[in-house]
Amino acid sequence: MTSLLSHQGMFGSDVYLCYKKSMDRPPFIAFPPVIVDRFPLADHASFSLSEHLPNFCLPMGATVECWPATAARPSPAPSTFILTQNSGEKVYASLLNFYEPVTSPTELTRPELKALGYIEEDFPDEEEEVVPVNPEKSLQQIKSICLLSHWPFFDQFKRFLLFLYKTFCSTSSLSSSSIPPASTLESYIFHFMRDIPFPSPERPNILVNLCSVRGGGGGGSLANGSDHLPSIQETTLLFTQTFDDLPIPSNGASFRRMLFNLGPENCLHALLFALTEQKILLHSLRPSVLTEVAEAITTIIFPLNWHCPYIPMCPMSMSQYLHAPLPFIFGIDSRYFDYFLPPSDVASIDIDTKAIYLSESKRHLNMKMLPRKETKQLRAVLETIYERFRNGGPYDFSTFNTFNRTTDLNARRKLERQIETEIQEAFLVFMASILRDFRHYLKPITAAPSVGATDPGSLFDLAGFVASRHPATQPFYEALTRTQMFTKFIEERSLVSDKNVSLAFFDECVEKVERWERAQRSKVNSGSTGSAIAPLSLLTDGDDGVNGGGGGCGGGSSGEGNKTVFITIPEHSVPSTPTTTTGGMNGQENGVERSLAVKQSSSKLSDKFGPFDHQRFYR
Repeated sequence: MTSLLSHQGMFGSDVYLCYKKSMDRPPFIAFPPVIVDRFPLADHASFSLSEHLPNFCLPMGATVECWPATAARPSPAPSTFILTQNSGEKVYASLLNFYEPVTSPTELTRPELKALGYIEEDFPDEEEEVVPVNPEKSLQQIKSICLLSHWPFFDQFKRFLLFLYKTFCSTSSLSSSSIPPASTLESYIFHFMRDIPFPSPERPNILVNLCSVRGGGGGGSLANGSDHLPSIQETTLLFTQTFDDLPIPSNGASFRRMLFNLGPENCLHALLFALTEQKILLHSLRPSVLTEVAEAITTIIFPLNWHCPYIPMCPMSMSQYLHAPLPFIFGIDSRYFDYFLPPSDVASIDIDTKAIYLSESKRHLNMKMLPRKETKQLRAVLETIYERFRNGGPYDFSTFNTFNRTTDLNARRKLERQIETEIQEAFLVFMASILRDFRHYLKPITAAPSVGATDPGSLFDLAGFVASRHPATQPFYEALTRTQMFTKFIEERSLVSDKNVSLAFFDECVEKVERWERAQRSKVNSGSTGSAIAPLSLLTDGDDGVNGGGGGCGGGSSGEGNKTVFITIPEHSVPSTPTTTTGGMNGQENGVERSLAVKQSSSKLSDKFGPFDHQRFYR
């Protein structure tokens, strides 16, 4: 509609056809979620399990739904979220949500069954009266299994949880010929948490074989007549870790997923919102992408660090925090908009439709604020990489052979690492360019650290820094220098800080940008037609590069055979009394939370979870 009116020569604002997108859901009742089982049974000394963990695992509540009896069960849904401890340390969570049938309708009260549409008449709720089974309806309950770690091995943990589900929980579980006879769900969890070593400098690659079956390659079968065999990607996990002094902290960011889901232009808008400390709300019907995109947005602003509230996957029960009177980055399920409208001062980014909503009071936040030259260069790099995504070519992962265990897993990992580095480097060049001479405006420290001596005005010439910029970009620099993260950056840059390594790395990046720009200007001024100047490289190896980078765990080493540890499937069942072991990945993990082992069919769901309070849950 917009393009048609424009072609007819209509002046003024564009006209948009808007519609509300939502999911068609069957009748459901939501209960407050709880943990029904966990491993280990006791908290680690350095980590106490958060009381809010169940809400993060099931952000829409522990729902019981009424489906048609012939409805197919949906595939399990993987997702991720991040918990931040009081010390500021992050705990990364990978989870898998799935549906299981309710054992018996008697687990629900008659009013609840009527609300679900399972029964039509509301008979007196008498214990001795048997609830009739409705052959045309099926009651399903959502459950979650979650794994917590200090390391963002999101992809590996997701495939491990999927393997547990397909092997022990789904109706098409693997037959006993594919796993050792003594293996149980508990033995796999115990083996994974206690026996698998964490990557070390001597052995940076840990290759874990979960199952003896090979997709498309004989050996093993599936129960219930299913002919689907798990592929090598489903049954083999490769844990790798680089041990260089990484100047940019490693986290759970996925720059390629951010670029692919947002697009180049929206990535620039997200960068602008973050640099000016806006209230940023990411939302999607695919919760699995929220954490990785949110982590990427907080990383592309390096050397600045986001110090405001940050919840990449916000449960519906905590949605009231969207009204907080301070900047934040929140991610939320798009079904939030079925119940509420977001606050008017929030920059809302729809990851599914690549749409951005800004209120009238925020419309001044546009690309014209950013430095023109640097933004143009960044946009060009992002568009080039984005087109490679859309057109396949060198970024086509389907070309890898699924049977060559070591070579292809490492080749895929290497390609993923290359893409991540290219995108992250583009943003790093942008940040080094817009802050390239900030050191000239640092003031000498003339007094011992105190409240007044560490004030930004005492450490940095804010007015001089902003005045040195092009008049068209001064509003952006004024907004940037007023942010909490810029104030903290100047304080850390001026005083002793635990981020000295990262700050020294950024200083080196600024110097490289300045040298590269001087070389470019010299070549243009001299009119030289000699050899071209080498591309600017800040993260990749090269004559002027720095080996390092971020973007999470799992990339790095080339996977040489003598640096890879092979871990086979567990051969024995879990011991009755778990022993304490050290030196493995178990020392780094904080437990698996699972809600599929304990079933209390004798009690009603409302007795286990308590009556559901809609106002308390949704407000």
